[in-house]
Amino acid sequence: MSLNTPVVNRKKVSLEGTKKKVITGFWGSPDSNNILNFSGPADYFETKNKNEFYKWLDSVPNTNKETFVLIPFSDKVEPYIGFVPENILDTKAQKLIPKSLRKTTPKCLSRLETQNREDWIKHVNDVKHLIFEGKVSKVVLARKISLILDGNLELMSLFSSFLKSDSYKIGLENDDLSFLTVSPELLFKKKGDVIQSHAIAGTRSRGKNTSADLSFERDLKGSKKECEEHKFVLDAVSSSLNQICNTVSLENSFEILKQAKVQHLKSTLEGQLNADQPLSKIISSLFPTPAVAGMPKEKSLALIDDLEKEDRGYYSGLVGRICGSSSEFVVNIRTAFLKKNIIELWSGAGIVADSNGNEEWNELEQKVQHYLDLFI
Repeated sequence: MSLNTPVVNRKKVSLEGTKKKVITGFWGSPDSNNILNFSGPADYFETKNKNEFYKWLDSVPNTNKETFVLIPFSDKVEPYIGFVPENILDTKAQKLIPKSLRKTTPKCLSRLETQNREDWIKHVNDVKHLIFEGKVSKVVLARKISLILDGNLELMSLFSSFLKSDSYKIGLENDDLSFLTVSPELLFKKKGDVIQSHAIAGTRSRGKNTSADLSFERDLKGSKKECEEHKFVLDAVSSSLNQICNTVSLENSFEILKQAKVQHLKSTLEGQLNADQPLSKIISSLFPTPAVAGMPKEKSLALIDDLEKEDRGYYSGLVGRICGSSSEFVVNIRTAFLKKNIIELWSGAGIVADSNGNEEWNELEQKVQHYLDLFI
């Protein structure tokens, strides 16, 4: 299901509570060779109040304006953001990047981690103990690493390294924030009353050749642990869709999704929405999924808050695009946050009963390897 919407200049927006702010950014979908891009004034809305933001969000489709939103995983630190660029262009990706910036990346001087391998393994074992006690079924733990570079990193320079990626390619830059996400994970895509959602969970690395790659693929499909982790997510997404849809169908199940450095299990669901479902209800029903939080949701979120040493902010939150009755929301993973000469990389792993702490640590590395290879 493609999301095709017109791209035109914006003159005046009738959304309440906005202010003018200069925003630079882009949005590239896996099913398009072009990139929506914008750089200039935008009508900008920001709040740390979820209810206030959702009220604003539900007014967006009525304006029929191309609107972008950023939703944090946790609103303890970062605000909810929505903005409507005055001008949006639809451009070939290669033309966005000045030749002087293409693949000109600084080198890493040092690497800092929020936790070491030993602490990580202890946390994995703590979660497994709670699973065996029946208190949770799955918890997704995340880790942040920071790379100190020998020079400042430009967003468009980093983007130039991922032009051929078949994931979503989304970037945003203003005075307070700069990030690139190369995310494979669609939370939902809505066109009229039809909604599509992906369940992505279960991971193996890519092989160095075709034979090795197929071996990893067979291992992924045959892994009890990885299939169990995927089924948690698939069942939860299906259950959430059934709360807001009158029909839900499983289009594809346990397919292999190939990425540059890793491969995942992927299932696709499609539903017919009940009448008059606002975006706020759709998001609240589906987010956060067990792919970024766990099950049960509230207990998993409490454990994440207790075990992770730093607030996730926008990592594993949502980036969304809305135009009229069409919308598309992507889970903000495989994301690099840029702060002058520092790049922050997050990755997470789903902990279930059969998880192994060392293997989960290796998975964290695999999920950011496409960034690490650029600097180390």
